Amino acid sequence: MPNRALNTTLVLMLFASGSALAEEAKAKEAKAKEAVEVSGVMFSSWGANLNAMTNAFTIDRIFLNAQRTLGEDFAVRVTTDVDRQTPSEVTADVGGMTMPVAIPTDRKLRPHVEYAYLEWKNALPGVKTIRFGAAATPWASHSIRFWGHRWVRQNFATQHNVLNRSDLGVHAMGVFSEGLVNWQASVVNGTGIYQTESDASKTAQLRVTVNPAKSSGGSLPVSAFASYQPVDIGANGDPAITYGASVGYNFDAGLVWAEQLGRMQGDTSGFGYSAALITHLGDLGHLVARYDSWDGDTNQDGDTQNTLVGGLAHNYGPEVSLGVFYEQTLPDGDIDSEQNVFVRMKAGF
Repeated sequence: MPNRALNTTLVLMLFASGSALAEEAKAKEAKAKEAVEVSGVMFSSWGANLNAMTNAFTIDRIFLNAQRTLGEDFAVRVTTDVDRQTPSEVTADVGGMTMPVAIPTDRKLRPHVEYAYLEWKNALPGVKTIRFGAAATPWASHSIRFWGHRWVRQNFATQHNVLNRSDLGVHAMGVFSEGLVNWQASVVNGTGIYQTESDASKTAQLRVTVNPAKSSGGSLPVSAFASYQPVDIGANGDPAITYGASVGYNFDAGLVWAEQLGRMQGDTSGFGYSAALITHLGDLGHLVARYDSWDGDTNQDGDTQNTLVGGLAHNYGPEVSLGVFYEQTLPDGDIDSEQNVFVRMKAGF
């Protein structure tokens, strides 16, 4: 009888201990979910201009990212970027004459906010996520994600200042038919993260992507995009409409990607396209090739910019990549082409 009581006591003690350990594990898991996750990535390069016979080492970008989950339904993210100011100018009255005046710039590396938003998960039926604040815009985020080589060259729309990569507003995302269709709709300032809003109008953007290879586990996204920037209330002018389409195919040996973008505002019409190929070469690395063409005003001659990028890259782990690339810019008209050679690097944590 005493042995039976002792056994019962031991079983109860073990059960209590197991329950305590389970509760402690759950508490640790909950605490881990609420901890701030910090990550970052740096893009740097050495480049040589073959026309001017000059070269320079450069830090292209530094992204620092902090994320935290807030309970079951919310999360917050802040991402900073680091780059140099670009030269700019304003029109001013100088001695009774209106003329452009250059704004002095500080060429030091300066940090600024890239993304800063509150995320609400499963906010509404059919809406997977809503983001409030400065977040990735529908087309740029899609292009960056599939292209996957932001450290080599920016996405086509951002590279040619057609669309902003990040903007302040409300961004909603959703998925239908078990991933066959995904979409993002945004209502944003339309000025991008680097400029302040100065009027009452807002820009509406929508991207819809269909992946017909989803059921077989493949990746073949076909996308359409539209952006409408209305004329400000009480102002004269024409609305700006930007449209785009893309198709990509991701396979074991690499990926192919093609997109086209157009922009219309009054009598001005811009149009361009980008095509990219990435081919895996085993231990040697992977071949990267991309061709961009953008005509900012199709009614004018000589303003089309064509750029060819090609090179060999190697991934030295999930967060470290290194590559050698040749870049040639081919403008229209009698302007000579510009040729550059780059050694580019990506390092993250």
